Amino acid sequence: MFQYQFIFIYLVLYLLFPLFFSFVRSSTNNDTSPFAHCPKSTCNGFEASYPFWRLDNYNSSTPQYCGYPGFGINCVKNRPHPIINLPGDAFYVKNIDYKNYSLTLVEIDVINVQCPRAQCLKSGENRTYFYVGETEPEDLKWFGICEEKVVATVMERRSFQNDDWIGGFGGAMGGGFVLDWRSASQCGRCEESDGRCGFKF
Repeated sequence: MFQYQFIFIYLVLYLLFPLFFSFVRSSTNNDTSPFAHCPKSTCNGFEASYPFWRLDNYNSSTPQYCGYPGFGINCVKNRPHPIINLPGDAFYVKNIDYKNYSLTLVEIDVINVQCPRAQCLKSGENRTYFYVGETEPEDLKWFGICEEKVVATVMERRSFQNDDWIGGFGGAMGGGFVLDWRSASQCGRCEESDGRCGFKF
């Protein structure tokens, strides 16, 4: 009889012991940290996690401290990509590469447009001039009559044929450009241990 009681007690302890320690571990986690409420979320097909955070009308549950200031991504319904607002303009986010700390952006005006706009206005006229090349020729005089100069960086080199200037330019612009960000080394270690990163103001 004593032997069966010992086996019963051993079995109960064997089953409850891991449960007890998982409870103790979860209760000792820093649940009071505001960053514990910074979940990864999906935004128009992209994973949005630190240093990015969701900034949109229909899901305002992600606080700003869950990402780096200015890295809020707007998940607008009926748009092909999430939107990020950078100083001076808004861009579609075509890709986020968390391993290489880079994101691919494209101007909103060039998505699904064969010939993107570039404004050069003077005296009420709306003329657009394009120069495609690595360096601008010195004898190019038309720039002096323009109110603004737009330089667009593209990801790929393309050689334009005589009949492909419009479509080729639009295609190159639609490919977007890549920006990099710096990673906080502590954040990588934190996320590897199932922690959450955030930005302390």
